[in-house]
Amino acid sequence: MNTYKKENEFYAGFLELKEDHPDFKFQPATVIARDPTDVFASFTIDQGTLNGVAPNDPVITADGLVGYISEAGSTFSTVITLYDPSLRVGAMDSRTRDAGIVSGGLSLAEEGYCRMSYLSRSSAITLGDLVITSGAGGVFPQGLLIGSVSEIKQESDDISMYAVIKPAVNLDELRDVMVITSFTGQGGIADSSGEEE
Repeated sequence: MNTYKKENEFYAGFLELKEDHPDFKFQPATVIARDPTDVFASFTIDQGTLNGVAPNDPVITADGLVGYISEAGSTFSTVITLYDPSLRVGAMDSRTRDAGIVSGGLSLAEEGYCRMSYLSRSSAITLGDLVITSGAGGVFPQGLLIGSVSEIKQESDDISMYAVIKPAVNLDELRDVMVITSFTGQGGIADSSGEEE
């Protein structure tokens, strides 16, 4: 009974997202393994190519963005989270529309944060602002919640700023996630020649 109740609560959280984005196709997945030594909190899920999951598919919960599929086997896949410096997400401030790139880093990951880089010094971004995906690049659909602004700092080049972001999802305690296997505008990842596919 408790299992069914938890499943119902899990799916209920995605109803509003599905209504707002009818083009999204979801594949539910369960976290089946973690590497306790990985500070970037990557993990393995129980869904793979046989279930329509592919590399670069976004991974979310009802609370927001988790990361993306880095490797997909036939029945399992590896997920890279927002803490990882190899992940780069086109993002924007939902209030000011200031754009930047969200990625991770070692020292930030240890504290449970990521960062939004390439903000103009004239940016009006402020503490508490919500940061969402911009849709740029075609890997992540527009409008997924990434997190909130915790700090604003000057870059070492003194030309731009960056914001420290607290992810909306507790990346260290995930049990169930959703993979977005298809959405309008998906693709456009730069190939080896540097051109958009």
